Amino acid sequence: MMFCTTAEIECGVPAHCSTARLVAQTGRSLLDVAVYQCVRPASVDGTPAVTAIVCQLDGTWSPPTAECVEQIEFLTPQHPLVPPSRR
Repeated sequence: MMFCTTAEIECGVPAHCSTARLVAQTGRSLLDVAVYQCVRPASVDGTPAVTAIVCQLDGTWSPPTAECVEQIEFLTPQHPLVPPSRR
């Protein structure tokens, strides 16, 4: 797909994200791609994932293809906190 424009379309620096890190980027111009990888404990549906954004015709980055969400792990205590009552 080709676009005819009179000026170079620039999307700027991709956003920083606390749940993912930028691992690859082809540039900051039209149709360039920035790839993020989830940072533990964040994941997509419980699996480590990669998500990408694309520089769009309007000069903004597209929404991510997936969202890295922090997974909170609840631990079950191995020993009760209250000792058993004496009989």
